[in-house]
Amino acid sequence: AGYFGGGLYETIWALFVTDRGGDVALVGATFAVFGLTTILVSPLGGRIVDRLGPFPFIVGGLLVMAATMFIYPWVTEPLLYVPLVAIEAVGFSFLGPATYSVIARGTPAGKSSTAQGILGSAGTVGTIAAALGTGVLAAVDLSAPFFVGSAVNLALLVVTLLVGGAAMRSMRPA
Repeated sequence: AGYFGGGLYETIWALFVTDRGGDVALVGATFAVFGLTTILVSPLGGRIVDRLGPFPFIVGGLLVMAATMFIYPWVTEPLLYVPLVAIEAVGFSFLGPATYSVIARGTPAGKSSTAQGILGSAGTVGTIAAALGTGVLAAVDLSAPFFVGSAVNLALLVVTLLVGGAAMRSMRPA
């Protein structure tokens, strides 16, 4: 889901923000806010995931990302993208460490690099799919990619819960 979001934002975020009345400085500010929030919050997110286990943070992170994607097209004041981006980055800052926790603790001995490689490959496919789909959708309506992105995040959450929900819930804090 995180990789999918990356492909979406890298493809149309600047066009979207400027279409909604923002300028290039605001585009840069939103990217900087996302990056800085992630840098500052991820270590704390990792510590909290270690203490409480990954399940609530995978669910919460995906829900935050889906919600912010859904909200962006409804925002009428471009400056409000800055706090929304920060909120999304907080969700991402918990989702990432929780995902890596599941991989680290749920992968059989001697297979962690394979699991990391599969995650990276799947993520790259998600980035490519998002970039291609986003470009096509944005040509029709710049809001559409965000609604589709939100739906994809929710669909990936459902798949995650169906495939690994029980295993993740059983993972006790480190």
